[in-house]
Amino acid sequence: MRSRSLWRRAINTDPETGVLVRVLVTAVLIIALATSRVPAGWMWGAIAGAFACWLFWAVFASRLPGVSLVALTVCSLVSTALIGTGSEAAIVLTALSLPTIATHVRPPWWVIGTLVAVEFAVLVASMLLWGSSAAQALALLGLMAVLTLVGAQRRMYRIAQDERAQFAALDERARIAREMHDVLAHSLGALSVQLEVAEALLSEKNDPVKALERVRQSRRLAVEGLAEARRAVAALRSDVPPLPEAMAILVESYRRDHQAKIRLGTQGQPRSVSAPATVSLLATAREALTNAAKHAPNTPVDVMLDYGPDAVSLRVTNAAQGGPEEEITGYGLSGMRERIALVGGTLTAGYNATSWRVVAEVPE
Repeated sequence: MRSRSLWRRAINTDPETGVLVRVLVTAVLIIALATSRVPAGWMWGAIAGAFACWLFWAVFASRLPGVSLVALTVCSLVSTALIGTGSEAAIVLTALSLPTIATHVRPPWWVIGTLVAVEFAVLVASMLLWGSSAAQALALLGLMAVLTLVGAQRRMYRIAQDERAQFAALDERARIAREMHDVLAHSLGALSVQLEVAEALLSEKNDPVKALERVRQSRRLAVEGLAEARRAVAALRSDVPPLPEAMAILVESYRRDHQAKIRLGTQGQPRSVSAPATVSLLATAREALTNAAKHAPNTPVDVMLDYGPDAVSLRVTNAAQGGPEEEITGYGLSGMRERIALVGGTLTAGYNATSWRVVAEVPE
């Protein structure tokens, strides 16, 4: 894998990383200089200076990107000014340096556009000054324009790649944040309930035996929470268990931790569900159960998986106080909506008569 990465880095046409490309192009330029004709001796000095600027860019493009871009611009301007003399070396230098300038992503568009416009003006002036016909000037100008457009297209592609990489990084950060929130909210919520009961048993009922039992349960919840956090991190890289099995584990854990009545039901014919949809539904169920234990403790909870023909839905219902006019907000509910939306699904949450219901549906 490392050798493949080095090879891609070597052949990349990015001027900051394409070491092999720079070496090969420089070799082509050396051959062109050695075989081209130069009408006057002073032109050799100008072309040699332009080639020196090219060499500076080829060597220092990665370490000194700004200075090397200036050197590349000087190379292109000098070689463009000599194109009218008929020097093949000048033509080759311009044909390679001008598109390379258009490829750079560091300067803004207006800088690149200004440099290219100046290059084209110098090109036309050089052709006309050295006696070339208008047709020849237009033909060479068209060729350089095509090469420049190729470089500009490469620039747009690189910018799009960078933006996609940034979006992917942000999406991954949001995904990890949701995973950690789901796990920690569930584990710490259950742990908080057990510690509150232990405190009440000690301060109000003076029952150290039962309080010790609650403390032991709290310790077990902390250990399980740590293991669940590790599983969540592992789930970012590997497959998750089947949805019915994982949901049954989650429901049983809630029943054991909160000593509450909870029922898991299924409608339709169970089938395989994709890993992203499974993770999203499980996280939604975990968050809904955490909210149920926090806002409506010791009340029955009903969890229903519905395998429809085109979608799989999850319904979590529990008795709760409140009404339709009450608005429920928070990171947990927002995180559930974001997670379900990432897999193309929808989530609704609100009061239904005397119950609070969370309904998530994902297309499958």
